[in-house]
Amino acid sequence: MAVAVSATSAAAYNASAATQNFTFATGPASGDTLAIFYIAQDATQTITSVTWDQGGTNQACTLIGSEPCSTAANGKIYLYGVVNPTAGASKVLRVVNGTATAVGACMQSYKGTITSSVAAACTNALVANGTGSAAAHGTAAQSGSSGDMYISGYVAGVISAVSNTSIFLLQPSGDDSAGNRVASTGASVSLTATTDTSNWAAVSCCIKQSGLAITGAVLTDSAPTLGAPAFNQKDVLATTFLDSAPTLGAPVLTNILTASSLSDSAPILDAPVFTPVFFTTIYAPTNALNTTGGGPNLTFRVLCLLSASSSGKLQVTFTSAVGGTLSPPHCSISKWDGSGAPSATTVPIELKFGGVSGFSISDRKSVV
Repeated sequence: MAVAVSATSAAAYNASAATQNFTFATGPASGDTLAIFYIAQDATQTITSVTWDQGGTNQACTLIGSEPCSTAANGKIYLYGVVNPTAGASKVLRVVNGTATAVGACMQSYKGTITSSVAAACTNALVANGTGSAAAHGTAAQSGSSGDMYISGYVAGVISAVSNTSIFLLQPSGDDSAGNRVASTGASVSLTATTDTSNWAAVSCCIKQSGLAITGAVLTDSAPTLGAPAFNQKDVLATTFLDSAPTLGAPVLTNILTASSLSDSAPILDAPVFTPVFFTTIYAPTNALNTTGGGPNLTFRVLCLLSASSSGKLQVTFTSAVGGTLSPPHCSISKWDGSGAPSATTVPIELKFGGVSGFSISDRKSVV
């Protein structure tokens, strides 16, 4: 699913105070997966916390990147984010500094992003600053996959315009701030703002679309009883295997579905979107994955082909289905031996999540 803009607040500027509250009439919509907050203020001050929906759910925001102008009085630009933001109008963004300072802020929310963490959703944070040139300025070019989105924030003495699609342009009596965005087609893009001869600073990042944070397959199950799903790293056709009577090392296979032979009358798998460079689509098995088949220790194994080298590294994301949960007690990965059955040539390596075996996630949530 490509990243899409959902809601954008009107940018606001507050006079000097240590604790700043911004009440945005337009807030994130229901189902938004990420909110980004563009914050500009005097570079001599230090932000100690940023909270979304202050007084309600009190969601702590995570710093994506920040950059000061070379002259502190010309300001500093910050990008903060929160995944699965609380939706609704008239929500409060609170920005707390150690000492009083004037602050400008704007919010934009998105759908279709990774939700496991802000760090996973907002990658490749780049910063830059400069002085003395009335021209278009920005960070180095952003890069990502088709379906991602590039964003950037700026602060300067005067900002007259931005490239691509403007998110906001705030021109108070003090320093100006702005933000812009562009949907990625897979090519690198340089986002810029046109400034006067004063100091300027910029921060940019790439917002990653959901379903592209892995180099393998996305498995979703509304009521799993998984034992030890295994994913190979390379040289295997994109095929889903359902094992009704598993024994690790000697699986008994009842269904082998390939991309050219799919028959599922009641699939509960989501339809993950894969980049054509690195991924192939994994299809649903004939039997729904919310059944235990031949016993309580049912094991699912998925074989899939990587069309490019993994360079010895593999990241796997699990996503729960709509209206369901996903709670496998064990996940592991191994290399396929090339036989008709999905047997391994190496001892399976356990995949752990935060150092713990297995996980449990609710409706449409993801874990890496």
